[in-house]
Amino acid sequence: MLIDQFLPERDFTAAVHTLVEADPRATFEAISEANLGDDTFVRLMSGVRDLPNRISAMARGEHFERMPDHITFGDLSNSEEWVTLGEVVGEESVVGAIGKFWKKDYGWATPPAEDFVDFNRPGYAKTVAGFSVHRYGEGSTLLTMESRTAVTDDEARCRFNTYWRFMRPFAAAMMRHGIRAIKRHAEGETPTASG
Repeated sequence: MLIDQFLPERDFTAAVHTLVEADPRATFEAISEANLGDDTFVRLMSGVRDLPNRISAMARGEHFERMPDHITFGDLSNSEEWVTLGEVVGEESVVGAIGKFWKKDYGWATPPAEDFVDFNRPGYAKTVAGFSVHRYGEGSTLLTMESRTAVTDDEARCRFNTYWRFMRPFAAAMMRHGIRAIKRHAEGETPTASG
């Protein structure tokens, strides 16, 4: 798997799968095109996670950018915080980020893609999100999203473990909602208010 090239050993992991009633090509394209902003739960959880940042910005009299109405995994992979690490067109894609995710500002420290694997500065967590599509029967696709995180030292492990104990159920739910958005897009469905 492509994800193994970028984070073969991990301290934390989560994965979700779904069966998509569309071919692998359409499903793969939907990974970068599906609008996560259409999902009420994703918007709510993003708002909750960013609440400390919003409060800090308000206290400083600054404007805080909320989650855009239209945002895709493709947008995230082209952001300052996330980098595209690799892609096998039509089959797999992997993005990554490095930070202190337990901090309210995430402590972003993502290097260029070519430096991601060798990054080992103490006190950080490296995370990757991998998507893969596999033909499943006639006209269907098995879509998988896997998240892996590795920490760079024991202090980061302790901090991320505390963070992950609280955040894991929400992260898993966000992954499920994200993969459903991809499924809906690939199948040509219109999103509902509940996602």
